[in-house]
Amino acid sequence: MQNQGSNAFDMLASLCGAENATATPAIKMVGDEKERIAFEKLLQKRAANRRSAQLSRKRKKQAIENLKEENLDLKKRVHILRHVPNLVIVFNVEPLTIDFASDAASEMLGKQACEMEGDCIWDYMDLKSKEMLTVALAKSVKEFSETMQAAPKTTTTTTTTTTTTTTTTTSKNNNSTFNGNNNNDNSNSNKEKQTHTHNISEVEVELEEGEEPLFSLPLPGTYSLNLLASNQKFISVSAQGACSFSGKNCSQCVLSIRPSNPALAAAVATAMATKTTTAPNDDSTAHSSNSSTASSGQIHCISDADTTSSNGQKMPASNNNANRNVSVEGP
Repeated sequence: MQNQGSNAFDMLASLCGAENATATPAIKMVGDEKERIAFEKLLQKRAANRRSAQLSRKRKKQAIENLKEENLDLKKRVHILRHVPNLVIVFNVEPLTIDFASDAASEMLGKQACEMEGDCIWDYMDLKSKEMLTVALAKSVKEFSETMQAAPKTTTTTTTTTTTTTTTTTSKNNNSTFNGNNNNDNSNSNKEKQTHTHNISEVEVELEEGEEPLFSLPLPGTYSLNLLASNQKFISVSAQGACSFSGKNCSQCVLSIRPSNPALAAAVATAMATKTTTAPNDDSTAHSSNSSTASSGQIHCISDADTTSSNGQKMPASNNNANRNVSVEGP
């Protein structure tokens, strides 16, 4: 009996050992499968990260190329504007500060273009010229407002009532406001409007989300202005210009100025034609190219008397002062 009991016990123990032996590989196989799946997911994640990094580098490289092309194009435009015979001045409407001036300023006004940037535009005009330019800007704003109201309504237009535009213009402490205010007038909703042709053109630029469109409108007519030169004498000039509108507000104004005296205009054109034709790398080289046109360390301002006496000839620069900065005589 004891032998039979021990045999049975041994048989039971062997059976249990066999079950344990068969169960261990199954558990090991399940663990290997999980590790394999996790490793495959890790490889897929790494591959996705590599593709994302490649696309990011490609987009970054393309963006850098686009910026380089745009920067080169802007440099070419600035170079052309700086070397045109007419004096080109770009000033902000609010505040009335000069944002850009062409190199003709050194020949016409006897002042470097870089020194004019940041100054108030009214500092270079007499009272009559200020009033004339203020009225011109006000007319341009009024014409723009009327044209925008008469334009066909788009899907983004929410107002349905007819409006009339009143333009307010103030000039105090060298600051002016040229933005139009809209007042509702339902009595004019049934009146027929006359059709006018306006030269309003939309500026083709890429706008970010939420930005208002840009429009340009030429100033009506040609204006006779008086500009103050560095020798504290006024020069009679004729000016034409255009306004840039951001949404409903006038943001900038561009003036193309030409001397009224034909001899002075010819002298400025000749001086600008003799300038270098190589595009500068930056603004510092563009401005430093004008410093070699001085005589005895001072800028030679071309006035009507100077033009008559010099017969339109530009004074040569001395060798001692050709490579140093030019100091402008103050008032």
